[in-house]
Amino acid sequence: MLLGVIVCMIFASREAPTQLTNEVRPYLCQYQIASNDLTKWIDELEEYECRDCPLGFKRIDDNGEFSYGCLQFQMPTFKQYFTEYYPEAVNDVEGADWENWIHSCEMQKKLTYKMIEDDWDNWEHWKHSILVRGLSKPPSQ
Repeated sequence: MLLGVIVCMIFASREAPTQLTNEVRPYLCQYQIASNDLTKWIDELEEYECRDCPLGFKRIDDNGEFSYGCLQFQMPTFKQYFTEYYPEAVNDVEGADWENWIHSCEMQKKLTYKMIEDDWDNWEHWKHSILVRGLSKPPSQ
């Protein structure tokens, strides 16, 4: 399944960069993560991070960096984990593609799932929502 995601991402990323629209490219292929307690927690995290954020939303965070989209990833964090989990796709990424990719809520949720599944302590990337706003820590697998 991961290979299918990567192939789809590489194929779609060869298209010309697009303006942010309701259809953020290159995520033309829809692959679902199995619904479980972690996916439910990630959906709840979205509510704490950026409820009803419009497509293309970004804001300046306390550290002076932009935070993007539904889970408020910052570009260095997004690139780090995207590169770790989708290394084959990174070779075809150009500057404008990163901007489109980081705005994909679906991809942010997939990365978050992989991050927490890989290392439960990665919840700390969203510590403000957990420690200040009152979201529970993610379920342990």
